Amino acid sequence: MLLLYVIQWLHVLCAIFWLGGALYGNFVVIPAIGSLPLELQRKVAKPLGSLGNKAMISTALLVIVFGLLRGTLFGPVQSLSFLVGTAYGITFLISFVVALGTLAWGVFVMGRTFERLNNIPLEEMLLADGTLSPSSAALVQQAKLFALLELLGFLVVFSCMILMRFGL
Repeated sequence: MLLLYVIQWLHVLCAIFWLGGALYGNFVVIPAIGSLPLELQRKVAKPLGSLGNKAMISTALLVIVFGLLRGTLFGPVQSLSFLVGTAYGITFLISFVVALGTLAWGVFVMGRTFERLNNIPLEEMLLADGTLSPSSAALVQQAKLFALLELLGFLVVFSCMILMRFGL
């Protein structure tokens, strides 16, 4: 019972960190960095992105592992027939798949888009008047959209967690 409590506690704590980091990134960090001059944006974004990416990947993996333990070894999902044959099992499976997808989206789609953005030479990003070139502005908007789309994954997973609390 104590081990179940610890696993549940760690699962929720890590999930708060992962979701909170995504929310803070979308609604505070990205707008704050975007308000800085482009050269300074890079100086701030690179170390934040590197450290933040490592922390989010580690935390997301812990959320998924603790969730798997909580649902299987210490939970009701003890067989394949329960997993695919009950409302709880299907909800558990959906949350697992979407959590993995959300992690993959963050690493492979968002991470690579922000990396690509940061690797464009400054002189190629700016027009003569100092404003962003249309292609650079489009890539910035795409990166912001990809970051917001990650929140949809969290919405699905969070909804599944609530449903599973009620046995669905």
